[in-house]
Amino acid sequence: MKKYLVALLLAGVVPAIHAQRIELGVTGGGMYYMGDLNPEKLFEFTQPAFGFVYRYNFNNRVAIRSGLLVGNVRGDDLITQYRVDRGLNFSSDIYEVSVVGEFNFFDYFTGSSLSYLSPYVFGGVGAFMYNPKAVYRSQTYVLRNQPAEGVNYTPVSGLLPVSVCFPFGIGVKYSVNDFIGLTLEWGMRKTMTDYIDDVHGVYPAREYDDNGEKQFYPVYVDPGENYDEGMQRGNSKDNDWYGYAGASVVFRINFRGRARCDEPERIKF
Repeated sequence: MKKYLVALLLAGVVPAIHAQRIELGVTGGGMYYMGDLNPEKLFEFTQPAFGFVYRYNFNNRVAIRSGLLVGNVRGDDLITQYRVDRGLNFSSDIYEVSVVGEFNFFDYFTGSSLSYLSPYVFGGVGAFMYNPKAVYRSQTYVLRNQPAEGVNYTPVSGLLPVSVCFPFGIGVKYSVNDFIGLTLEWGMRKTMTDYIDDVHGVYPAREYDDNGEKQFYPVYVDPGENYDEGMQRGNSKDNDWYGYAGASVVFRINFRGRARCDEPERIKF
């Protein structure tokens, strides 16, 4: 599966290399999650994230970007009064590769003294790996190894769960000098899974001991021992989301030496 993720990352590098059209850079910021353990608060439990950026500019308005983003998301019922009884928590590392299209509202070119600033929007597709874990009573549980709702993960042995995401968002670009550009960006990821937090549907059937007595759920299923089988544990109608807000520094690759795009004949590619 990792081969497919790498292939998706490289898909953004397909265009042939042309002078002044390519930008390479790094990004850093914060990543956060929204789902059953945080249904409504933006930027709750924001965690550090970083990555790498490749951009190919078709012209001053349109570009395609591929990237690798590494971060962490988490959630905890204890921060919200009406979910304290459920008492669930989780954290998961996120490894994302994506390809998105960008549209600049104004003419923009890294290295220009005329077209040096523009807001933009972006949208595309990506894939990400995740591996939810939880801590209860000082013990860490890898949740994909625990059928918390009676459902087992079915990834190929040895691979982390993988899902598709659809990144979209807004940002602003600023050209610092001939070869360096800055971007500020915020975006969300609509995912195709409801298991980033390992909370999805209802509490599973309880097991019985040799005397026919119902057993308590494992602590990672019902930490507070407040629920019974068939009761609602999560919202299966809505998949999980995660977001990223950060800044990027990109370097324009110029194989012809110094060339300014603010000259009248070079305002357009």
